[in-house]
Amino acid sequence: MEPALYGPSVERLGLVTRNVRGTLTGCGPYGKTLASQMDRKLSGHPLYGKMPRLRRIPRRTVGAWTSALFLDNVPQHECDTLRRLLFAIEPLPDPAGEQRGFSLLLLLELAASTDAFDADDVEFALAAGEDLAGTQAAWDDRLRETALSWRILSLLNILRYVSELSVYALRQRIDDAGAPGTPAQAIAEKLAVASSGVVGAAGEVKTVRALAGRATRGRMRRIWATKIAEQTAEPNLADAVVLAAWASREIGRGADHMRANHCAQRGGDIGCSLADYAKDLDALRDGPLGDAVRWLVLDQTLARHYGTAAAKIRERDTNRIL
Repeated sequence: MEPALYGPSVERLGLVTRNVRGTLTGCGPYGKTLASQMDRKLSGHPLYGKMPRLRRIPRRTVGAWTSALFLDNVPQHECDTLRRLLFAIEPLPDPAGEQRGFSLLLLLELAASTDAFDADDVEFALAAGEDLAGTQAAWDDRLRETALSWRILSLLNILRYVSELSVYALRQRIDDAGAPGTPAQAIAEKLAVASSGVVGAAGEVKTVRALAGRATRGRMRRIWATKIAEQTAEPNLADAVVLAAWASREIGRGADHMRANHCAQRGGDIGCSLADYAKDLDALRDGPLGDAVRWLVLDQTLARHYGTAAAKIRERDTNRIL
């Protein structure tokens, strides 16, 4: 789980509460249960109750607390509480608990399909609709909808990474330009033109559909696992376009089922839902490859950056400050 998800996750589980400004304000109903259990466990330890106000903590105090906080020393009643919380067992009912159980079963099924794997392997397999051995997955009826939801979310994460690669490539080109004041739009236009040849293998590949046909699983897995590479702007942007083409193909293969799934609308408020991407990529699939490169650099990178910046100005009410 990424750190940015910790807050929303514990809030969703009812462990903490927020005020209207989004600030964490205290324990939720289930958080109080866990807090009371921690109180009973730690109240006899030195400096308990004073810890939040201390500027320094003696080393001997850290040592005294460590043995009580080891993960191999969790009391059974805490394990029972967490199990009830995660899977909505009485007396902690939660409509999302059953779905969390299906998600865990899905991950266990994936883990059983190979001997060794990492988080990138799991996410790529979910996005591709495969198991960890690279075989097309055949989920039973109970897990089929859960797997589809995770496939959509994983594809969205890959498409987010596509945008990050494009942002990085544009930033590289702006830094390399060495001409302060040059409009970003002009730099982006030149980057799109220069990268089109790299992406299209000097004219051998002319459309997104053709590019997707060359997008082997091994190459896609390498781009996804490498993250942002230390290379020049054009190859980074080329990787982004190839990955977008592959994602377009995967979306096309399961389009009807995916678009009917509730996760397909996630991110729709900012134009980043699977449905939004599918619409754009459908329109680009059989057109000139250069159009897809321009879409990525100008629409998905530069225009979205400007839109996000403008939204932040409005949210922070900069006009009132000025």
